[in-house]
Amino acid sequence: RAGLTKVILMHEPTAAALAYGFGFSKPQRIVVVDHGAGTVDLSYIQAGKGRQGHALVEVKVTDGRKSGLGGMVFDLLTANYLAARWRTKHPDSDVSGKKVAFARVLEQAEAAKIKLSGKSETHIRIPNIAKDQNGVSLSMGEPLNDRTFNESVVDPRVSLASLCRRFVEKIEAKD
Repeated sequence: RAGLTKVILMHEPTAAALAYGFGFSKPQRIVVVDHGAGTVDLSYIQAGKGRQGHALVEVKVTDGRKSGLGGMVFDLLTANYLAARWRTKHPDSDVSGKKVAFARVLEQAEAAKIKLSGKSETHIRIPNIAKDQNGVSLSMGEPLNDRTFNESVVDPRVSLASLCRRFVEKIEAKD
């Protein structure tokens, strides 16, 4: 319908590598990791000169996981950790059971994850997250460091490491 004569589907990281244009005229090996919101995709690409001096790009290995390892999983686990900490300090107030309050916690969990990419500690502050028995507004204030974050997301980290090991084994088998 679109008038295309040939359609080639490719793995998302492969498409990203092609779009980025790594200077494929010289021989090189490239690994692209796309750790998206919901998925993880990996591609191992060899590039160099093909016939008549044209750039040649060959996808040697692809792997990935379609669910359970994306960034949203890390955000959700961090938000669950924060909600649990809140319950220990405020047993009569459960932010995880309140849609709007938990959405605010989830948003701050993602922001904290991003901040922890560049430093070892951050502080989460969410004003007016709940009210106490007397109707007084309560705010969440919680430090989060690398160690605590890593402990709260240990399961997907282990799975991600396992996926990467499997990917490297596939590469070694191809080379």
